[in-house]
Amino acid sequence: MVPGAICSCIAIYATCAKWDVVWRFPMPRLAERKDHPLSMRLPDADIAIIDRAAMLRGRSRTDFVRDAAVRAAEDVLMETLPVRMSAASFDAFMEALSGPPVPVPEMIELIRRPAPWETSATSED
Repeated sequence: MVPGAICSCIAIYATCAKWDVVWRFPMPRLAERKDHPLSMRLPDADIAIIDRAAMLRGRSRTDFVRDAAVRAAEDVLMETLPVRMSAASFDAFMEALSGPPVPVPEMIELIRRPAPWETSATSED
């Protein structure tokens, strides 16, 4: 070993009645951290609500809060991003908005379908 060098191994020493044994194992390299800690202080009432919601979703508090925060951030970003399109695409878009409405058969069927709470009430009568 070079003097002053840092050993990159773990040494395990064992003593026997007649000799000393040293086993050397390479140390695992530290992986570059890909996550960053986030700390916040919350009142007990907020923690209780978060814990209850996380439990209902089958998630840990950390996973639940991380997903909620990322979703909220994405919503804000999507609200502020401009929609970019060519002049021709914009003209087509404006024409579609300005034209008469076109019925969508699936939407008409959905609107005519009774709501689930209406069908259960009518079946009991």
